[in-house]
Amino acid sequence: MNKVFLLSTTLLISQQGFSESLDCTKYSNLFKNQAYQNYALAKSAGYEQYRKFGQQTDYSYLFKDKHPGQLYRGGAWNSEKDALEMSKITYDFQRQGIINNFKIQVLAPKGSYQSQYGDICVMPIKGQYSFLDVNFESHYDAIMVRHPKTKSWRVFIYLGIEKQKDMAEFFPDFPAEIKLSPASYNGMNYAESSDFNIRHYYEFYHLAINEEQEANLKKSKQDYLDALKANGFIE
Repeated sequence: MNKVFLLSTTLLISQQGFSESLDCTKYSNLFKNQAYQNYALAKSAGYEQYRKFGQQTDYSYLFKDKHPGQLYRGGAWNSEKDALEMSKITYDFQRQGIINNFKIQVLAPKGSYQSQYGDICVMPIKGQYSFLDVNFESHYDAIMVRHPKTKSWRVFIYLGIEKQKDMAEFFPDFPAEIKLSPASYNGMNYAESSDFNIRHYYEFYHLAINEEQEANLKKSKQDYLDALKANGFIE
Protein backbone atom coordinates (compact mmCIF):
# COMPACT_ATOMS: atom_id res chain seq x y z
CA MET A 1 0.00 0.00 0.00
CA ASN A 2 1.25 3.48 -0.88
CA LYS A 3 2.98 5.22 2.05
CA VAL A 4 1.05 8.46 1.52
CA PHE A 5 -2.25 6.58 1.74
CA LEU A 6 -1.10 4.82 4.90
CA LEU A 7 -0.14 8.11 6.52
CA SER A 8 -3.39 9.85 5.59
CA THR A 9 -5.42 6.93 6.89
CA THR A 10 -3.45 6.84 10.11
CA LEU A 11 -3.68 10.52 10.89
CA LEU A 12 -6.84 10.47 11.45
CA ILE A 13 -8.78 2.43 17.75
CA SER A 14 -29.44 -10.50 20.55
CA GLN A 15 -32.18 -8.42 21.65
CA GLN A 16 -33.11 -5.32 19.81
CA GLY A 17 -34.25 -2.22 21.62
CA PHE A 18 -32.83 0.11 24.22
CA SER A 19 -31.51 -1.36 27.44
CA GLU A 20 -33.35 -0.15 30.48
CA SER A 21 -30.78 -1.53 32.91
CA LEU A 22 -27.51 -0.27 31.40
CA ASP A 23 -26.48 3.13 32.76
CA CYS A 24 -23.72 4.16 30.36
CA THR A 25 -22.93 7.38 32.22
CA LYS A 26 -21.43 5.52 35.16
CA TYR A 27 -18.80 4.06 32.81
CA SER A 28 -17.75 7.43 31.35
CA ASN A 29 -14.53 7.59 33.37
CA LEU A 30 -13.66 4.02 32.43
CA PHE A 31 -14.08 4.85 28.73
CA LYS A 32 -12.00 8.00 29.09
CA ASN A 33 -9.24 6.25 31.04
CA GLN A 34 -9.02 3.54 28.41
CA ALA A 35 -8.25 6.18 25.78
CA TYR A 36 -5.72 7.91 28.04
CA GLN A 37 -4.00 4.60 28.78
CA ASN A 38 -3.55 3.98 25.08
CA TYR A 39 -1.98 7.44 24.69
CA ALA A 40 0.23 6.95 27.77
CA LEU A 41 1.56 3.65 26.42
CA ALA A 42 2.63 5.37 23.22
CA LYS A 43 4.57 7.87 25.30
CA SER A 44 6.19 5.46 27.76
CA ALA A 45 6.08 1.83 26.55
CA GLY A 46 7.46 -0.18 23.69
CA TYR A 47 5.48 -0.70 20.52
CA GLU A 48 4.61 -4.34 21.27
CA GLN A 49 2.97 -3.40 24.58
CA TYR A 50 1.09 -0.58 22.82
CA ARG A 51 -0.03 -2.95 20.05
CA LYS A 52 -1.21 -5.64 22.47
CA PHE A 53 -3.25 -3.12 24.44
CA GLY A 54 -4.90 -2.13 21.18
CA GLN A 55 -5.76 -5.75 20.45
CA GLN A 56 -7.30 -6.11 23.91
CA THR A 57 -9.50 -3.01 23.55
CA ASP A 58 -10.34 -2.84 19.83
CA TYR A 59 -13.80 -4.29 19.16
CA SER A 60 -13.11 -5.09 15.50
CA TYR A 61 -10.23 -7.37 16.55
CA LEU A 62 -12.81 -9.93 17.70
CA PHE A 63 -13.79 -10.46 14.05
CA LYS A 64 -10.31 -10.94 12.58
CA ASP A 65 -10.65 -14.72 12.29
CA LYS A 66 -13.42 -14.16 9.73
CA HIS A 67 -10.98 -12.07 7.67
CA PRO A 68 -7.75 -14.09 7.43
CA GLY A 69 -4.63 -12.01 6.95
CA GLN A 70 -6.48 -8.76 7.58
CA LEU A 71 -7.07 -6.23 10.36
CA TYR A 72 -9.70 -3.50 10.52
CA ARG A 73 -8.26 0.00 10.68
CA GLY A 74 -9.20 3.40 9.29
CA GLY A 75 -12.77 2.36 8.47
CA ALA A 76 -11.89 -0.70 6.37
CA TRP A 77 -10.31 -4.14 6.34
CA ASN A 78 -6.64 -3.87 5.37
CA SER A 79 -3.88 -6.39 4.97
CA GLU A 80 -2.35 -7.19 8.35
CA LYS A 81 0.96 -5.72 7.14
CA ASP A 82 -0.61 -2.40 6.16
CA ALA A 83 -2.77 -2.20 9.30
CA LEU A 84 0.23 -2.78 11.56
CA GLU A 85 2.21 -0.19 9.65
CA MET A 86 -0.61 2.33 10.26
CA SER A 87 -0.56 1.41 13.94
CA LYS A 88 3.21 1.89 14.10
CA ILE A 89 2.94 5.33 12.47
CA THR A 90 0.36 6.38 15.06
CA TYR A 91 2.59 5.09 17.85
CA ASP A 92 5.65 6.91 16.48
CA PHE A 93 3.78 10.17 15.98
CA GLN A 94 2.50 10.15 19.56
CA ARG A 95 5.84 9.11 21.01
CA GLN A 96 7.69 11.81 19.07
CA GLY A 97 5.15 14.50 19.98
CA ILE A 98 3.93 15.03 16.42
CA ILE A 99 0.51 14.17 17.86
CA ASN A 100 0.37 15.76 21.30
CA ASN A 101 -1.75 17.42 24.00
CA PHE A 102 -4.38 14.70 23.84
CA LYS A 103 -7.58 15.24 25.84
CA ILE A 104 -11.08 13.83 25.57
CA GLN A 105 -14.46 14.51 27.09
CA VAL A 106 -17.11 11.77 27.15
CA LEU A 107 -20.51 13.35 26.53
CA ALA A 108 -24.02 12.13 27.39
CA PRO A 109 -24.76 8.76 25.74
CA LYS A 110 -26.82 8.62 22.58
CA GLY A 111 -28.28 5.30 23.68
CA SER A 112 -27.60 1.76 24.80
CA TYR A 113 -28.89 -1.69 23.96
CA GLN A 114 -28.27 -5.38 24.54
CA SER A 115 -26.62 -7.07 21.58
CA GLN A 116 -25.81 -10.68 20.83
CA TYR A 117 -22.20 -9.58 21.35
CA GLY A 118 -22.78 -7.89 24.71
CA ASP A 119 -23.96 -4.63 26.26
CA ILE A 120 -23.44 -1.60 24.04
CA CYS A 121 -23.12 2.10 24.86
CA VAL A 122 -22.95 4.73 22.12
CA MET A 123 -20.93 7.64 23.52
CA PRO A 124 -20.25 10.93 21.72
CA ILE A 125 -16.68 12.09 22.31
CA LYS A 126 -15.20 15.56 22.15
CA GLY A 127 -11.45 15.45 21.75
CA GLN A 128 -8.58 17.88 21.64
CA TYR A 129 -5.07 17.30 20.33
CA SER A 130 -2.33 18.99 18.40
CA PHE A 131 -0.84 17.78 15.15
CA LEU A 132 2.50 19.48 14.55
CA ASP A 133 1.63 23.18 14.98
CA VAL A 134 -2.15 22.89 14.50
CA ASN A 135 -4.62 22.47 17.37
CA PHE A 136 -7.62 20.29 16.62
CA GLU A 137 -11.03 19.77 18.15
CA SER A 138 -12.57 16.46 17.14
CA HIS A 139 -16.04 14.99 17.52
CA TYR A 140 -16.87 11.34 17.00
CA ASP A 141 -19.05 8.52 18.27
CA ALA A 142 -17.41 5.72 20.27
CA ILE A 143 -19.38 2.48 20.31
CA MET A 144 -18.40 0.69 23.52
CA VAL A 145 -19.10 -3.04 23.79
CA ARG A 146 -18.95 -5.06 27.02
CA HIS A 147 -18.20 -8.74 26.46
CA PRO A 148 -20.91 -10.90 28.09
CA LYS A 149 -18.40 -13.32 29.67
CA THR A 150 -15.27 -11.30 30.45
CA LYS A 151 -17.19 -8.07 31.19
CA SER A 152 -14.33 -6.14 29.61
CA TRP A 153 -15.10 -3.15 27.39
CA ARG A 154 -13.90 -2.75 23.82
CA VAL A 155 -14.26 0.29 21.58
CA PHE A 156 -15.22 0.91 17.97
CA ILE A 157 -14.56 4.47 16.74
CA TYR A 158 -17.11 5.43 14.10
CA LEU A 159 -15.70 7.63 11.32
CA GLY A 160 -18.61 7.77 8.87
CA ILE A 161 -16.74 6.06 6.02
CA GLU A 162 -17.46 2.48 7.11
CA LYS A 163 -19.06 0.10 4.62
CA GLN A 164 -22.59 -0.89 5.49
CA LYS A 165 -21.74 -4.59 5.20
CA ASP A 166 -18.97 -4.20 7.80
CA MET A 167 -21.29 -2.36 10.19
CA ALA A 168 -23.88 -5.10 9.70
CA GLU A 169 -21.24 -7.67 10.65
CA PHE A 170 -20.06 -5.77 13.73
CA PHE A 171 -23.49 -4.58 14.86
CA PRO A 172 -26.18 -6.76 13.25
CA ASP A 173 -28.85 -5.57 15.65
CA PHE A 174 -27.99 -1.87 15.84
CA PRO A 175 -31.19 0.07 16.68
CA ALA A 176 -32.45 2.48 14.05
CA GLU A 177 -33.32 4.89 16.86
CA ILE A 178 -29.64 5.57 17.59
CA LYS A 179 -28.23 7.89 14.94
CA LEU A 180 -24.47 7.81 14.43
CA SER A 181 -22.64 10.96 13.33
CA PRO A 182 -19.58 11.20 11.07
CA ALA A 183 -16.32 12.15 12.74
CA SER A 184 -15.20 15.76 12.35
CA TYR A 185 -11.89 17.51 12.95
CA ASN A 186 -11.99 21.31 13.19
CA GLY A 187 -15.20 21.07 11.20
CA MET A 188 -13.63 18.94 8.46
CA ASN A 189 -14.98 15.50 7.67
CA TYR A 190 -12.70 12.45 7.51
CA ALA A 191 -11.93 12.92 3.80
CA GLU A 192 -11.04 16.58 4.21
CA SER A 193 -9.00 16.15 7.38
CA SER A 194 -7.03 13.18 6.03
CA ASP A 195 -6.08 15.21 2.96
CA PHE A 196 -5.21 18.26 5.08
CA ASN A 197 -3.05 16.26 7.51
CA ILE A 198 -0.84 14.64 4.92
CA ARG A 199 -0.37 17.87 2.95
CA HIS A 200 0.43 19.79 6.14
CA TYR A 201 2.92 17.12 7.22
CA TYR A 202 4.78 17.39 3.93
CA GLU A 203 4.69 21.19 4.03
CA PHE A 204 5.85 21.35 7.64
CA TYR A 205 8.92 19.20 6.90
CA HIS A 206 9.56 20.87 3.53
CA LEU A 207 8.94 17.66 1.61
CA ALA A 208 7.77 17.53 -1.99
CA ILE A 209 4.73 15.53 -3.06
CA ASN A 210 5.47 13.76 -6.34
CA GLU A 211 2.95 13.05 -9.09
CA GLU A 212 2.19 9.52 -7.92
CA GLN A 213 1.65 10.66 -4.34
CA GLU A 214 -0.59 13.51 -5.52
CA ALA A 215 -2.68 11.09 -7.55
CA ASN A 216 -2.99 8.75 -4.57
CA LEU A 217 -3.99 11.62 -2.29
CA LYS A 218 -6.74 12.71 -4.67
CA LYS A 219 -7.99 9.13 -5.06
CA SER A 220 -8.01 8.53 -1.30
CA LYS A 221 -9.95 11.74 -0.68
CA GLN A 222 -12.49 10.87 -3.36
CA ASP A 223 -12.88 7.33 -2.01
CA TYR A 224 -13.59 8.75 1.47
CA LEU A 225 -16.04 11.30 0.04
CA ASP A 226 -17.82 8.52 -1.84
CA ALA A 227 -18.05 6.50 1.39
CA LEU A 228 -19.47 9.48 3.29
CA LYS A 229 -22.00 9.99 0.50
CA ALA A 230 -22.97 6.31 0.52
CA ASN A 231 -23.70 6.63 4.24
CA GLY A 232 -25.87 9.71 3.66
CA PHE A 233 -23.57 12.25 5.33
CA ILE A 234 -22.84 14.42 2.29
CA GLU A 235 -24.57 15.00 -1.03
